Amino acid sequence: DELCKALVEFGPETSFSIFRRRIVLHWGSLEKFFREYASPSRLENLEAFAFDLHITTENCRNFLQRLKMETDSDDEDQSSSGQWRIPDDGYSVEEFAIMVFMNKAEETTIEDLLVKKGSVDRD
Repeated sequence: DELCKALVEFGPETSFSIFRRRIVLHWGSLEKFFREYASPSRLENLEAFAFDLHITTENCRNFLQRLKMETDSDDEDQSSSGQWRIPDDGYSVEEFAIMVFMNKAEETTIEDLLVKKGSVDRD
């Protein structure tokens, strides 16, 4: 418990891209994370959530704030995917590769994906 507290308080800085990658690798997609995990009751223990993703609580708080949508309603339930947003800026090559890999059909090869786009030379 003491080690966990030290790591989430004094760990190294993490980029938003790394945070998104860890969510996708852990939950399979940002949408699944929003649907299954991102509710106020589950996010109350920010320290445990940050520890699971190997990030500091400060980074975690900032990153979750970037994912929240501004709403006009007084409804505090953030579990609906409509109240979260997926920022479309700043994606890394690694994030793109993870998304392509996780969303392709199991039997599809990387070559199949590249050739399907038509603008890539096989050689």
